[in-house]
Amino acid sequence: HPQEYIEILKSNYEETIRLIKIIDNLFFISKSDNKLISLEKHPSDASEYLAQVVNSLRLIGRDKKIDLLLEVKSDAVIKVDGVLMKQALLNLIDNAVKYGYEERPILVTGEKISESEYKISIINEGDGIPEEAKQKIFDRFYRLESSRNRKTGGVGLGLSVVNSIALLHGGRIEVTSAKNEKTTFSLILPV
Repeated sequence: HPQEYIEILKSNYEETIRLIKIIDNLFFISKSDNKLISLEKHPSDASEYLAQVVNSLRLIGRDKKIDLLLEVKSDAVIKVDGVLMKQALLNLIDNAVKYGYEERPILVTGEKISESEYKISIINEGDGIPEEAKQKIFDRFYRLESSRNRKTGGVGLGLSVVNSIALLHGGRIEVTSAKNEKTTFSLILPV
């Protein structure tokens, strides 16, 4: 039956895309470990950059009816490699969708928190991250093992990549999470 072939091909295609993503992530992490990544940092207006990224990722939560909202509390000029930083934000927003409750929006905020630092936060409502897991989530291949999340795919490389990108920018990543409430991942970047 042609329909069966179509289903098999579709399944193979999805699996291939997943494997390509894993290989890309491993390749990126390996390159960043060995200081082989050269950043193309350009001064960017934070509010404009965030608006552009959020607009381009707006459909990411469509299946779970999750809206993406942007709130820029203050502006600043940040020096970022636009492509890499977008990858970091994509990974964080993708996780927020994956672990977030249906029909609850994800909030992206941007604010200058000191003379030298700008904070971009991704906030979602969900089950939260257990206290003992908070230190481990940036480790390679670590995944939260709740039954709800086993089916979400992935191999636990996304946050490791985000962490590498933050460090490459001279920044850092922070996480706060309350059980069954809000989880916030923040990228803190030099201004």
